[in-house]
Amino acid sequence: LMEIYNYEKRSILGPQIKTQQEMMEKVLYHKNVLDVIQQEMNQKGVSEKKLRKKAYGYFREIAADFSIVYIRFFKAANDYIFKKIFDGIHFDIEDFKRIREASSRGPIILVPSHKSHMDYIIISSMFYQNKLIPPHILSGSNLTFFPMGKIFRRSGAFFMRRTFKGLNLYAAVFKQYIKSLVNEGYTIEVFIEGTRSRTGKVVQ
Repeated sequence: LMEIYNYEKRSILGPQIKTQQEMMEKVLYHKNVLDVIQQEMNQKGVSEKKLRKKAYGYFREIAADFSIVYIRFFKAANDYIFKKIFDGIHFDIEDFKRIREASSRGPIILVPSHKSHMDYIIISSMFYQNKLIPPHILSGSNLTFFPMGKIFRRSGAFFMRRTFKGLNLYAAVFKQYIKSLVNEGYTIEVFIEGTRSRTGKVVQ
């Protein structure tokens, strides 16, 4: 009975939303991150305190700070903008039923094309409109500028540097953050094209 209850609850409410503090504890105190800290201590002779502080800074740089209140305000603003620039947004309600059903079995990975910044805004709005928790969105670190960086972060965006070269601890924190999102059952949205299409066409 509990399994049936949890299945139905998950399909309707989505994953239980964790605070940024809760996610930080799951990531920074995980063995995978602690092992890299120990490795950096041995190889570079840096103190544990300094490395832990650096790992905390990396987490703050990367992590989303999801707030459903921000999503509501963002959705209201988006609806106003959409009415001004679009004739309408068309989608198949059956697709969202399939997504809801799949989300009860495990985390969903969305891999849309990336023509413009409207891509992720529209997808998040459609999720919210159809009573689904909007996805966590993998974004480039160039989008952390004020004030949009905070708005994006509170709306579910998390951020990645363009290169991890020479950043073993950063890579460990980022990797563990992704694992934590998956383990918690969050929907994750990734643009595998890496950047927006300059021509407006779908690119490889």
